[in-house]
Amino acid sequence: MTDTSLMNLTFIELINCKGWDHLPPLGHLSSLNCLYLCGLHAVKQIGCSFYGRSGVCAFPSLKQLFLLDMPNLEEWIGIDDECMFPQLHSLEIRQCPSLRGVPALPLGLNKLHISDVGLTALPVINQDCGNNNQEHFQALESLIIEQCEKLEYVPPEFFGKFKAIKFLRIENCPKLTKCGISDIQLPSVLIMLTIGSCGNLEAPLLWSADLSSLTWLELLDCASIASLPPAQVCAQWTLLTHLKIKNCKELSSFGGLQALISLWHLEIEGCDKLTEVALLQPPFPNNVGQKNEVDCLLKLGYLSVDHHALLLMEPLRSLSSISWLIISDASQLITLPEEWLLQNHAALKFLSITNAASLQSLPQSMTELCCLASFGVTNANLIQSLPDLPNSLRTLCITGCHPVLKERCEENIGLDWPKIANIPNVRIY
Repeated sequence: MTDTSLMNLTFIELINCKGWDHLPPLGHLSSLNCLYLCGLHAVKQIGCSFYGRSGVCAFPSLKQLFLLDMPNLEEWIGIDDECMFPQLHSLEIRQCPSLRGVPALPLGLNKLHISDVGLTALPVINQDCGNNNQEHFQALESLIIEQCEKLEYVPPEFFGKFKAIKFLRIENCPKLTKCGISDIQLPSVLIMLTIGSCGNLEAPLLWSADLSSLTWLELLDCASIASLPPAQVCAQWTLLTHLKIKNCKELSSFGGLQALISLWHLEIEGCDKLTEVALLQPPFPNNVGQKNEVDCLLKLGYLSVDHHALLLMEPLRSLSSISWLIISDASQLITLPEEWLLQNHAALKFLSITNAASLQSLPQSMTELCCLASFGVTNANLIQSLPDLPNSLRTLCITGCHPVLKERCEENIGLDWPKIANIPNVRIY
């Protein structure tokens, strides 16, 4: 690697060099901008030889470094008292489950992605290479930590030090508990946050943090969360537009969901206790049209649930602005939630019902959904006929249907053909 003709290289990609047990000396390549290492299964150590000649700043121009699928990599050694990676902007380490440590990283690092790595603590980010540039002190904007099963500790000052983090994902780190992260204060500029499977860490982060800039929140497999934050906390999340809640098995309350005044997109899936509570709610007709002033603050446009009973729980029960509704598992749905649909008739444009194995028929009130443009039902093997459909409908898709329905929808001769003849896109099979 000493050939002077290589000095102008800006990109190097080493993939599936499975017989290599050490890396070549690349650190002296002064123009190298991106280094991609993937599938080097025999490499156990990244040592001093990787950096090239001593006394020279290693990888002076490198901005992107990828270490991927290196299952036997155990050790990554830095260079004491010498400069390395002074321009590094993005570091991604994935599928390196044996890697126990990472050397000190430069303060100018903007993106750090660690997935399926054997670290017990986050790497230190304090190397300034003699620049002493305080602007780099808050350079980190994107931090992704996932599937790090041995990770136990995050320095208490980490997020206080890096106040510019806008994108944060911490997932599947079961040993990362409140004990290891007790003094955390999330950055107030945070825009996107994904958290899940992190011991008892999740709830303290949400309850105490200043999330006034947050627009996107995902709660995935959060076993410690029994309720969403109360209204006085949610009211501070004035920019939140997207909320996804998946497999939070202990969640049984929406908390102050109604106070999320900017929320437009909501997904709920696999929250068993929440569904149990929803099934105890009175049938919809008992309270139809009854709304309170707080509930009206919620102006959702997109709603995806995996059980229709969730529509009975406030504040979802009082919604009237839904334009997209997806019921992703309708296996227990016998009839469509007719009153709820009519409540949203002036907004509803897209309706999708998945796995409708128990759905027996479609309501006659379908024609009142005057804005509906797309309607899809899958595994609808009990539906044998169609009601009159709204004139606004442009796409109709019914799959896994009953043979009688297919016969009734045959072009020009089926009994239900007149009901679908003017719909441009029809698939019934």
